[in-house]
Amino acid sequence: MKYNVLLTGFHQASIDEMFKRTEDDFYCIYSSARELDLVRHIELFHPDIILMCLKSEPDTIISSMVEVKKECEKHNVVFAILGNDRECENFKQHARFVADLAVVKPCSTAHLVEVVGEYMEERERIAAEVMEEERQRLERVRQDIQNGVIPPAVQQEPAEEAVPEKKHILVVDDDANMLKLIKHYLEDTYDVATALNGKLAAKFLSRKHTDLILLDYEMPEGSGDDVLKAVRNFERTKDLPVLFLTGVSDPKKIQKVMAFKPQGYLLKPIDQQKLLEAVREQIG
Repeated sequence: MKYNVLLTGFHQASIDEMFKRTEDDFYCIYSSARELDLVRHIELFHPDIILMCLKSEPDTIISSMVEVKKECEKHNVVFAILGNDRECENFKQHARFVADLAVVKPCSTAHLVEVVGEYMEERERIAAEVMEEERQRLERVRQDIQNGVIPPAVQQEPAEEAVPEKKHILVVDDDANMLKLIKHYLEDTYDVATALNGKLAAKFLSRKHTDLILLDYEMPEGSGDDVLKAVRNFERTKDLPVLFLTGVSDPKKIQKVMAFKPQGYLLKPIDQQKLLEAVREQIG
């Protein structure tokens, strides 16, 4: 699938490279980084993604992206940034929670296309799951009404011999292979959903229920501690058990992980038996 990409930012070389080398994957158009120009282009071009190619943008320009992000949310547009470590960190400091995806240079254009494609596919997969579950729920309600059956939501007692539903686990990790491995370890016993970053996890939690979060501590877009803070600050999720997944084995860094008061942590590479034991201890 080709995506409509609205390019902006001060790094002209990166923008030129996008026009030259991504025509098989993206339909690209350019806009200045002025807030009003970007908003207008969103309305006219209907992009799937805004990609801001960073290079010493004034802080006032970066801060104005908060308003652009509001327009993105209205039109279901992803906001991505491309820059080196310093540029990406500076953007996040002046426009918190604006970037859905950060691609850190140096990286090839092919790698950027791959990262964006994986992010969009995961985003679309989650949206499709939500829509399908809602469709199935409405279909069940319709059939109950046709058959004169009281919908489960208003029954006074549960049906006898009902098969208990699997407990639900949300796994958050920026490594797609790690997500597949953990899901493989758990899916026989639990209902498992996955998210490639904190933004997707937050969107999932705003719409659906989970019983436990397995959370990668070190992620390029929304660190594990940022995600945990958000979970604890949200009334509906503040008591959710959270287990950190971390490749960090240094005692001082582990102390930093535990300072955020998760229910525990598991070191990568993940051992299946230890993972199952830790999960059972939290949710059975």
